[in-house]
Amino acid sequence: MLQAPGMITDEIRPQLLELANKQDAYWQPRLAAAIAFRSGDAAKAAEFFDSNGPGPQFLFLAAMAYQKLDKLDRARQLFDEGCAWLQEQRAKDPGAGIPKQYYSWQDWVIEASLESEAAALIDAAPERRRSGS
Repeated sequence: MLQAPGMITDEIRPQLLELANKQDAYWQPRLAAAIAFRSGDAAKAAEFFDSNGPGPQFLFLAAMAYQKLDKLDRARQLFDEGCAWLQEQRAKDPGAGIPKQYYSWQDWVIEASLESEAAALIDAAPERRRSGS
């Protein structure tokens, strides 16, 4: 649900929200934000992220939500934080494709995919094209 755009349909959204609501206090609002974002409600996602903080695993989703709301500075800040966090994880295990200290390779793949997705969205922002960065 975090990784695949367009996979959350009106039919499965209630089930996913029910599952998210069964999670602990850390994961519940972040998963709800992810579901909102992937359902096309960037404003609701940003509201959840503002209230709870995105946490490191959700920085790229939060960045994309703010980008879609044209809050470009906040989007860039969150994107940069996400990149720095991934770099910290890589530095813990130099040369490894997937840092050994990371939770699991599946989680790492999701983070790397979200980084690429966010980079494509944020780098396509009008102010970035004009400035040539």
